Order: sequence, then structure tokens, then C-alpha cells
Amino acid sequence: MLKKLLKYEFKVSAKQILPIFLISLILSFANRIISYIAENISVLEIPSTLIKVFTVLVIIGLPIVTFAILIMRFYSNLIKDEGYLTHTLPVKKSSIVLSKLIVSCVLMFLAIIVSIGTIFIGFEIKNEIIKEIFDLLKEVDLLFMILISISLIGSLIMYFLVIYASIALGQKHNNKIIYSVIYGVVLYNINQILSTVFMLIPRLFSKNYFEIFDDETASIAQVNGLLIYALGISIIFIIGYFVLTTKTLEKKLNLD
Repeated sequence: MLKKLLKYEFKVSAKQILPIFLISLILSFANRIISYIAENISVLEIPSTLIKVFTVLVIIGLPIVTFAILIMRFYSNLIKDEGYLTHTLPVKKSSIVLSKLIVSCVLMFLAIIVSIGTIFIGFEIKNEIIKEIFDLLKEVDLLFMILISISLIGSLIMYFLVIYASIALGQKHNNKIIYSVIYGVVLYNINQILSTVFMLIPRLFSKNYFEIFDDETASIAQVNGLLIYALGISIIFIIGYFVLTTKTLEKKLNLD
């Protein structure tokens, strides 16, 4: 059933988001072409500048807009009118939430890739800059890069689940949106406080713990160990928010 849910969710979400990706890529091509022409035709300098500014705004805004659309998709499909159909499906709430989480993460990474692609397509990036970036990456510890990448993925998953949990809790009240925002603020602050407390626990067993945060004295092994520990904390929060979301949706529904 999860496979069917994923297929349907990808289909519906893609219809909303892929056109935005396409427009972004078309805009980047237009920016590159007009910028090239403007070098020889001075009258096009102002339009070229405006398109460049708009392209930069698109690069910055694309992941944000994608994130917002995916959150609204979760809200409308589970809490609004669509929820009557969604919650009658012969499938566990955990599968529904998981399908939306997987699709949302995949589309968010696509949005980031499209944003990066828009930069390379719409603007002239010197080969020297690209070479410097690759040379810098070669010097970075492989395990460190892997842990950073996993941590970023974990952060994205956790942010989605924090909002999912906020919406699930907020829908129990009459003013769903306001209460969802309130729950979101509360959960975020609880998350920050508990994360800080968990990160300070190793200090009880190591007097030199804070030296890890000093770039000049910390070894790569210490940094990687800290990243693994932080990742473990993130996994605990992810599981907690996932359970909170699914259990709340199972126990009480207040659909529009």
C-alpha cells in the first residue's frame, strides 16, 4: 500500500511543483541569453538587470516556495475536505504520513538541485571558481562530508515532521491554523532546549568536551564523533515527532 500511496503522492505533488521548476529553468536560459545580447546592445542593459534580479530571487525563493506548497499539500489532504477521503483509506496513518514525508524530501532536494542548476545556467561561472570548489572538497575528510550530508537530510526530515506534528495537534481546535502555528513555536523551542541539554550531557564525562568546538585544537575524529552524537539525537527527535503526528491523527480528527 505504501508503494501506491507514494505513486499517487508523487503524481499529485509533481503537478503543482514541476511547472515551477520548468519556469525557473526557462528564466535562467532567458537571463543568460539576454545578458549576452545586452553586452552588445546597451538599450537592453536595464531589462537585463531586472531579469538578473528576478532570477536571483527565484533561486532563493524556489526551495522556500516548494516547502510551502508541500506543507499546504499535507494540510489540505489530511485536515481539509480531502481529509474525509484520505482517512477512509484502508491504510495506517503512519503509511500516509511516511508517504508524504518521502515525497516532500525528494521534491525538496529536486528544488535545491534546480536552484543550483539555475545558477550555472543563468550566470557565467568561471572555471577557476569551479576548480577551487572541487579542490576544496578533495581536502575535506570523506566521513565528515558523509556525516554532514546525512545531518542535512536529517534536519530537513525533522523540520517537516515538526510542522506535521504541529498541524496534527492544531487540527484538534476550532481555529486550526492559529493553533498549528502556536504548537509549531512551542515544539520548535522545546526541540532547541532539549537539543542543547543533550549536547551538554557529554560534558559530564569529559572536562575537555568544549575543546571540540575549537577549530584550532579539535581533531577530525573528535568532530566526526560529535556529528555522530548529534545525528543520534536528531534520529530520536525524528522518531518522536513521527509517532506524535501519527498517534494524534489516529486518536482525534477535527476535519473542516
